[in-house]
Amino acid sequence: PRSMGEEGARAWEVQRSRARRFFEATTGIESLPEGEIERRLQALQPRPGQEGYVEETQLYDRARRQADASREARAKDPALAAERIPSVAEARQQAQYDETPEGRSIRPESAQAIVRARLAAQQQLGIREPHAVTVSEGRAIARQLRFIGEDDGAGLERFMGTLRKTYGEFADDVLVSSLQLANVNRE
Repeated sequence: PRSMGEEGARAWEVQRSRARRFFEATTGIESLPEGEIERRLQALQPRPGQEGYVEETQLYDRARRQADASREARAKDPALAAERIPSVAEARQQAQYDETPEGRSIRPESAQAIVRARLAAQQQLGIREPHAVTVSEGRAIARQLRFIGEDDGAGLERFMGTLRKTYGEFADDVLVSSLQLANVNRE
């Protein structure tokens, strides 16, 4: 910085300070509660008349867009948004599976640990309508229901038995989330 001259060094320091503040404000934003996101953004918001107002406004706008993208992701797929929370990532990483002739299936205790962690993480994030499953998981479950059909009582009973066995206390949450995410309106 000294080789740039006094003016160049000062400009470099200002730019470095902006980059640091942007980094501090946006790092991990996808795993912060809504109030904390807003607090960080407010800390970046420029005041009219301050030195470098235009550049500060551009910095703030970039951070705001990043926060809005995180909010949009939460709204579109709340359970998937929770996947970045360490407790959910850990539950996923520790999940155990069984190999069967029909294919690979998650062990019930692992499925339940993931759903438990997701729901807790969504509550931590301040998501108003948490979902037990991701959009893709919900669509897959809803597809199975559609395939069985309403007239196959025995098939529905087998499906619900499997759902209860896999998700335990969270079976109803998984079913409701799946139906909502797939836009299925059934009792």
